[in-house]
Amino acid sequence: MRLKSIALGAIVCLVALSVALVTHGQQATTMPPPYDPYPTGILPTNLNSELARVEREVDFIEAEAIRQWHALTPPVPTGNPPILKGTGVASVEILGKLMNYDKSISPFENTACSSCHMPYTAFSGPIPSVNLTMVAYPGTDRYRAGKRTAQRYTYSNNFPPLQYNATQGAFFGGNFLIHARPDIC
Repeated sequence: MRLKSIALGAIVCLVALSVALVTHGQQATTMPPPYDPYPTGILPTNLNSELARVEREVDFIEAEAIRQWHALTPPVPTGNPPILKGTGVASVEILGKLMNYDKSISPFENTACSSCHMPYTAFSGPIPSVNLTMVAYPGTDRYRAGKRTAQRYTYSNNFPPLQYNATQGAFFGGNFLIHARPDIC
């Protein structure tokens, strides 16, 4: 009798253990949704699809710029101060395009400057639903955004040059100083 109860107890323990393992395995396969710190209604419902659309545009234009760069003949520096003759202007334009559409400069390598500053929107944000709701664009960490809208490049000439003040031990001026924070861009 005692042997039967020990065997029955062992079987119950094995069944409970196998149920626990199967349940644990099922829970491990379903990932919880990413943490979204915003109240309902702040993030647009189409945010992920729109970010993917902008990313495809960025990838296409970057690939185009890389092809242009490889097809470019080197400019010829002449004069004093040096002036880049021949393909000098095209070289500078292509360099700007390569920098503006390069996603590898962001901390998670998923966001280019043009992700928030597209030429067809006056170098501002290219996602209408973001412009109408949260205004600030999500940066390289998709659920973190700054506190302001994407600055248009057309106003960049109004910023003073970036300078270091040795007396105060701080930088002043400059257009891109705010982009040093990965949660913003």
